[in-house]
Amino acid sequence: MADTKISALSAETAAPGDEIPVNRGGVNYKITAGDILKQDSGTLTADAPALDLTQTWNDSGVTFTGLKFNATDTASASGSMLMDLQAGGTSKFKVDKTGSTTFSGSAQLPAGSVGSLALRMDVSTYGLYKGATQGGGAVITTCAGVGVFAVGQNNGIGVVNIGPYCFSTAINATADLILARDAANTLAQRNGTNAQTFRIYNTYTDASNYERGKIQWDTNVLKIGTEAGGSGTVRALEVQAGGSRVNLFGSELHLTPTTGGADTIIFKNSLIEPNSDNRMAFGSATKRWTNIHQSGYIETSEMTAPSAPAADKVRIYAEDNGSGKTRLMALFPTGAAQQIAIEP
Repeated sequence: MADTKISALSAETAAPGDEIPVNRGGVNYKITAGDILKQDSGTLTADAPALDLTQTWNDSGVTFTGLKFNATDTASASGSMLMDLQAGGTSKFKVDKTGSTTFSGSAQLPAGSVGSLALRMDVSTYGLYKGATQGGGAVITTCAGVGVFAVGQNNGIGVVNIGPYCFSTAINATADLILARDAANTLAQRNGTNAQTFRIYNTYTDASNYERGKIQWDTNVLKIGTEAGGSGTVRALEVQAGGSRVNLFGSELHLTPTTGGADTIIFKNSLIEPNSDNRMAFGSATKRWTNIHQSGYIETSEMTAPSAPAADKVRIYAEDNGSGKTRLMALFPTGAAQQIAIEP
């Protein structure tokens, strides 16, 4: 047996407990097959990879596999790992038995490369960073117990006009729509000196059939409104402040001081119309004009004399004459007030 060449031995697949002879420094030792990959390389002062494997794949009809590990999971703890790469005893890259991958560093594509990166992460423990630190870019993390995608204060979220899945174009594309943080609790949509438009849809079938609202800068004018295309209908616009409302219905403008109230002013086709009880209210009972009645008269209330009007104008108002009588006054640009009539 001692004179038998190794090449003459029968082939065998080694089991983990099988013993294999080794020779170190002229002394023979034995080692089990399962211990071969558990060797401690000791302290190194030069590059000496624990594994340095080389293959040449040279058959287009063969699907090759460089490294393969197949675990039969008959019973194992939930935290069992298919791979766990560590530095200083701390995991840096690991794959659990379900295939979930966790890493503590950054995920990058080389400059000018083409490809895509899709990630599903447990953001309760680990984050995905762009740059060396969380503050330097974007991070998937937790905030108040909720998983968030956070962007550093000097960064923004940009969208480019390339259509879906065009990653080769996206690598060097310039964002033309940017969401950014201007200040605490302040979201900005900006792109240099380019005027911006924000749209919120009521219905959307396609780019030609929709109903939507908009906030838009147009020739240095901020416009707020509704619009529609194709099968869509232009809807009304209502601005609310508490119970008061301003409604736009096509060519009509309705001013309603209190929700559900009867005091509504209607501007229609360059005319002013009262509500159903023939009354229009301007302010409260103590503020200038109170009611204009369709039946043919104007009603107002007493007030403190106003300041003088501009040139070529006059202000008509009612006031107390100091003796409990209501009088109607006309105030001119000079500041002179003339009594028109007084309560008998």
